[in-house]
Amino acid sequence: MEVGLSLTERDLQPGRVEVKAGEIEFIVRNDGDRRHAFAVEAPGGTERTEDIKPGETARVAVDLSDGRYRMYDPRERGISGVVVVTSDGAGGGR
Repeated sequence: MEVGLSLTERDLQPGRVEVKAGEIEFIVRNDGDRRHAFAVEAPGGTERTEDIKPGETARVAVDLSDGRYRMYDPRERGISGVVVVTSDGAGGGR
């Protein structure tokens, strides 16, 4: 599954992503004026892109199981969001 994201000096959009468990490919565009990067705290450790120049796009694939994971820009303090992962068989809710 692919998820598109936008990074700027002030924001990560969307700030919340809901996906099914499995391999997720994050496609991250730098819509800001400075270099950025993108990282996801995954079960096996943090996965991240190289630096992304303004106007460019980077990709990172992460295998995620059920849970909540932090996604963020390691170059900009305070720019973060959450990835909510559910299994295919998840029904109604707790």
